[in-house]
Amino acid sequence: KGGIRAIELEDDNDLINVILTDGTKTLIIGTHGGNAIRFDEKDVRPMGRVARGVRGIKLEEGDYVVGISVCRDDGEVLVVSEQGFGKRTSLDEYKIQTRGGKGVTCYKISEKTGNVAGIHIVDDANDIMLITSEGVIIRMPAADINTFGRVTKGVTMMRLNEGVKIVGVALTEHAEEEEEVGEEKPADKPADNKAKGTITVASGTWNVRKGPGVKYAIVKVVKGGEKYSYYGKENGWYKLSDGYISSKGVK
Repeated sequence: KGGIRAIELEDDNDLINVILTDGTKTLIIGTHGGNAIRFDEKDVRPMGRVARGVRGIKLEEGDYVVGISVCRDDGEVLVVSEQGFGKRTSLDEYKIQTRGGKGVTCYKISEKTGNVAGIHIVDDANDIMLITSEGVIIRMPAADINTFGRVTKGVTMMRLNEGVKIVGVALTEHAEEEEEVGEEKPADKPADNKAKGTITVASGTWNVRKGPGVKYAIVKVVKGGEKYSYYGKENGWYKLSDGYISSKGVK
């Protein structure tokens, strides 16, 4: 069946999200142009199912909404850009305003970062899923994303090929990695199969790649402080069992 109508839309509007709340929280709306507004949901009076509703944020010409979330005391604001940059920011930096205003700047947009692709309220119990225009998805713990000020660009969350953009940002519950049960496959190691030593990854998050110096797909993301065996060094990259990591990411 086609379901029932949830809201009356004008010709130039689309429904982008539906959230469940209890009427006592604050809401945050983010836009493609890098603005966000936080307001008390009591400012939104109850209406019938097919009503058009009231204005949440005033948009500049050409701008549009990319996300809305319910705020919670233990959450932080996640903002992700089209070119794969992102950050977490304390909710305290978003003061509660009157509904319908222009809000405040939530992201430092540049040619390098692109515009805002998504905004969510997250905590360490979440995983983040980024979806690209090529249909590639990467999943990472929200706890791995550093916290920055409101008017900053953040860090690289996903490296993209030229012409590719982040088109979707989704949240899910954090899942611990499980060891696969079954026949163990041999690791992709040099012929002598002997480790040269161990390295400790420097503070930060580093993308382990399939080839040194080339924009290959990400194999995994490693966190600072973890130790890894390496099997050789090539053009400033350490050879691991499942890829390479730049010497810049090694203590």
